[in-house]
Amino acid sequence: MFSKILVDLDQNPFSDKVKLPQEVLNDLLSSGRGDVFHTTKPLLFNIIAYDSLGQKLSSATVGVREFSLSEPQAIQIPWFIAFKMGLLGLLDRDKVAIEWELDQSVPNGTSVSLEPVGRILVENILKSPMQYADEARVDENFSDAFVKDEFLLKSFLEARLNNAITTVYENECLLLSTEPNGESSQYLYKFKIHDVHPAKIVCVVNTDIELNIIQSFKVPNHPDEFARNNTKLPLFNNSISADVKTVDIGLGSTVDVSIGDENIYRISNLKDVELEITRNDLNEQFQLVVGHDDTIDIDCYSHSTNEGFSRTLDTDVNSGTKIHLPDLEEVFMKPVFYGSPDLPSFSFTITKTETSEPSNLPAGSIECPHCKSIVPQSAYTLHELHCSRSTKQCSLCNKLFLHTKMIPTNHWHCSDNHPLICGDTDISRIRHHVLYHEVKKCDLCACELSNTISLARHKHNECPMGKHYCRFCHLCVSRGTPTIESKYYGMSPHEVSCGMKTVECYKCKKTLKRLDMGRHLEMHDIERKTKGNATRLSLCNNINCCQTKKGFFQNKQGLCDTCFGPFYTTNDDPDEALFLRKLERKYVIQMSRGCGFTFCKNKECKSSGLSSLTNMADIMRHIHEDLTSLDNRKYWLCVDEVLTKRKILADTYIDIYPDEYNPLWVYHAVNQVSVRNLDSLQIWLKENAISNEEI
Repeated sequence: MFSKILVDLDQNPFSDKVKLPQEVLNDLLSSGRGDVFHTTKPLLFNIIAYDSLGQKLSSATVGVREFSLSEPQAIQIPWFIAFKMGLLGLLDRDKVAIEWELDQSVPNGTSVSLEPVGRILVENILKSPMQYADEARVDENFSDAFVKDEFLLKSFLEARLNNAITTVYENECLLLSTEPNGESSQYLYKFKIHDVHPAKIVCVVNTDIELNIIQSFKVPNHPDEFARNNTKLPLFNNSISADVKTVDIGLGSTVDVSIGDENIYRISNLKDVELEITRNDLNEQFQLVVGHDDTIDIDCYSHSTNEGFSRTLDTDVNSGTKIHLPDLEEVFMKPVFYGSPDLPSFSFTITKTETSEPSNLPAGSIECPHCKSIVPQSAYTLHELHCSRSTKQCSLCNKLFLHTKMIPTNHWHCSDNHPLICGDTDISRIRHHVLYHEVKKCDLCACELSNTISLARHKHNECPMGKHYCRFCHLCVSRGTPTIESKYYGMSPHEVSCGMKTVECYKCKKTLKRLDMGRHLEMHDIERKTKGNATRLSLCNNINCCQTKKGFFQNKQGLCDTCFGPFYTTNDDPDEALFLRKLERKYVIQMSRGCGFTFCKNKECKSSGLSSLTNMADIMRHIHEDLTSLDNRKYWLCVDEVLTKRKILADTYIDIYPDEYNPLWVYHAVNQVSVRNLDSLQIWLKENAISNEEI
């Protein structure tokens, strides 16, 4: 029994893992209980609190953080456990003792259903803990955007349940810190546990759990609270507006942007692609910032159109600012405005990078050397005469100025420690000086950078205090201070720590680090390609069948075992005379009487409704002339309902995706999947087949 109870308020206050003395570990090893550590489940203890009179106060099932306390009679419990057991007030005025016992009866959880309640300021709950014992009491309701983002919610819960919490109870409230391992944070997130399986209390460590999010609507305490709570996405205390949407755009699309547009635009599968502003004002106050995730902002990005300059000015409207986009799976772009723009709307487009090869002009057309436009040959003389007077080109930057008699007097250039950039107004020149030629200090880590562009890249790519999405847990967290290990792996310290956790390969069930999963799956992909290239598939020659075989079928007719079964004979048939007689009889029955099944899709069967022949003489002529030639190894035999449905599914996939896979692979796949639909077919092909692009 522990007579000295310590409450952890500093290191991991919002966890359920206690610290115990070394003597407890020695007792476990020498108690004869067997190897209690020989299991994937963590050690669980049931701790019972007693008052000075020996009366039981409360109990809780907890995990163990470490056996490190030097005093044999001491136990350190997190603040959350003391709050949960109702010991916070008693420890100050009464003598409380805690008894412990090993609890091996708690099963691994299979599913947990919980409801997001709201968030609590840590300083408030530490001052008045009993006020928050009510399951509905929170300081702020979650925003609608946060509650509806189920992927973000589940990623957060999976990460925190794995490293801060060991067990959860049905019908209790769960308080989760926004920091890992139950460390102290500014806010706690409160969830109501509605249902757990397979027991009333389950272990949530090292087990696959199905998380179910229960949505509910809460009436705010104050009229303005709903609006206030919906202006921020509160999970990570950042400044992302709940109204910000991520809009997917495609190659070649032109996007119109109005003043105040806060949308983030995303484009996928990029290679040799460039971003071009096609409409901007004279001061070029509309720009786009670019990055590898949606944390981009006016001072946080990896690329920006500020690095380029407009190529054409036509009556106070600039256009042609281009930058090359990085070759990534996804690129995010956000419009930003410097000052008050002079136009009501702006636009940009995504196109393939132009090659240096000359383009073929339409017949009868000429490219104007002044404005670079394509002009019909019949109108070229008049166009060239007018254009030579109203178009000017800067000899230094080659920018075109249309419908003007002179280059603007405020036109400027700068190439000081960067590629050439130009502009046409004092406002754009001052902005350029601020962006490129003023030393800046990071407001997060106090690091000093040479200019704003470098500062933005620092924040987006390497700032220790900057937010980024972990590639493993998918949470938006701080990167952390770089270490030798993180530099070696080319990851943030958080990602290295997260990547050291083990997971099971969904293909071979091998346990390995998350860090190694990418390379491990690449080996599986190489194995897939090797096996796929070595596989030779044969398709049954029955037009209505979809069965395949690795190698070749054993009969001359190239039929699968199912289709060849009715024609099998033990007699020698070198000239296939016996086969042809049986085949003719089979066709006669199909076309005169039918197979009798309404699901039949055989065009040479009466039951399918696809055969138009009714006269026996016409049927026999069609069979002899078209269906029983040994030169044409194609057959039209009826098959059962299972094969009919498989064939329809395979043909549907081939019609929808005609160029993705060889039809032989599709027919082979439809016989391998257990759940037969287009999605499962696509998944099997991706995991096992060779696509046409890989041949």
